[in-house]
Amino acid sequence: MIDTINGTPFTIQFVIAKLRDAGINGGCLPKNLIDFDVKDMTNGSAFMSHIYKLTFHWKSDIGLPQTLILKVPGVSNVKEFVSKAIQEGTNLSVSKDIEVLPQVQVETEMFLEAAHSKEILFYQLFSSYDKGIGLKMPTFYYGFEYSRKHTNGLIIMEDMTPFAITTKMIPGFNDQQVLAVVSELARFHSASWLHPDWTETISNGPISQPFIDHCKEMTRSLKQIKPEWFDKLVDAVMPCFTTEWTEAVVYNCDKYGIPPSLVHGDLWAPNVLWQKDEQNNATSEVAAIIDWQMVHTGNPAEDLARLLCINTSGEYRRKNTKRVLQYYTEKVTEFLGKQLFTLDQIMDAYNHALPFITQQTGFGAPMYYNMDSVVGTSADRDSNRLELLSRTRMVFEDALDFISSNNL
Repeated sequence: MIDTINGTPFTIQFVIAKLRDAGINGGCLPKNLIDFDVKDMTNGSAFMSHIYKLTFHWKSDIGLPQTLILKVPGVSNVKEFVSKAIQEGTNLSVSKDIEVLPQVQVETEMFLEAAHSKEILFYQLFSSYDKGIGLKMPTFYYGFEYSRKHTNGLIIMEDMTPFAITTKMIPGFNDQQVLAVVSELARFHSASWLHPDWTETISNGPISQPFIDHCKEMTRSLKQIKPEWFDKLVDAVMPCFTTEWTEAVVYNCDKYGIPPSLVHGDLWAPNVLWQKDEQNNATSEVAAIIDWQMVHTGNPAEDLARLLCINTSGEYRRKNTKRVLQYYTEKVTEFLGKQLFTLDQIMDAYNHALPFITQQTGFGAPMYYNMDSVVGTSADRDSNRLELLSRTRMVFEDALDFISSNNL
């Protein structure tokens, strides 16, 4: 009997075979399985992938996983996704104000083909680098490339939900959590400097001007959401939306006096898992950093800027940036056993990342503004929206400050 896993083209027999290939033996056999359950953890609304939790009911479960995560890549319609995200709760007409070009849809498909493959390569390579380093990521069992030409794209990995949990982007991370993530970033970045051969396998794709142009259009919609803040400010930050500023974070050579590092590239709250306490609340101990589809070589400060700009208040970020970067510098020195760069150098790298973070923030904020998972559904929704826009405004202001003060 062949049992298809609901919502996927895969069978339970296929998954069990891949677990055995990964070294899980003993009772890891179809004949030892009574039944299984599958739950779509993304509720069918994912943009780049569906995440399924697979629960096994074994006859004998000694040494066998009770649950697994299946990550099935696939691109939903870009315009439908953007339209739903922006139109709900606003008066924007996406068909007029946000033009999603067919080329963007095609490039998104092409991006996912590369991104999914890079995530697989990341898990394969950095799992082998992890000896004695202690990188916090899920156990990886299997991966196969995504393509528009077939439906075989898949990642099978450890399910960490029994002991780990995410937090919301708003209110975001507290100070202890920020430092905990910084420490783990320093560990990942240091592993990439200790094993530079990974750059021969995980390459940076071409920078997409059409996507940058799409980010500009998304950013302009902020004028209609809160014109008193963004009417003039959005126009002022448009020079940030260039390939030159993307190249300030995506590169393969030394910049700012720092060798290129592994960059996660999408460091927001849903991609950090925290250990649970006895009440199932998040602690300040990182369980794992997940979702490495945006991984690339380049500016290590991109991850630090993304961490602070997206997941903390603007006030916290402005007050604590230097202290956080000093802590990061110390942790890298600790992990490498030598000083690789100075505080001034990583601060320079951070400042040069801000215009690119402006691109990301301007693109994301109009969508986050209407995402229940970000701004909530309760009485706090309005204040959370205001906090989101405040973070966005302050990122824009600081990017402009850096550009103008350095005549860039």
